[in-house]
Amino acid sequence: MNGDDKKRPPSWWWGLILGAGIGAALGVALDNIALGIGLGAGIGMAFALRRR
Repeated sequence: MNGDDKKRPPSWWWGLILGAGIGAALGVALDNIALGIGLGAGIGMAFALRRR
């Protein structure tokens, strides 16, 4: 952890936001927004954790 962490959110937060956005699009396609956001958030977290 360095001083830069105070200036911007951690990378997993961006993964979560991107995942939720992707999930919302998936949810519209699947006609189930809650399920899509859940899937997208999981995908975003997986990508963010993998990049570390």
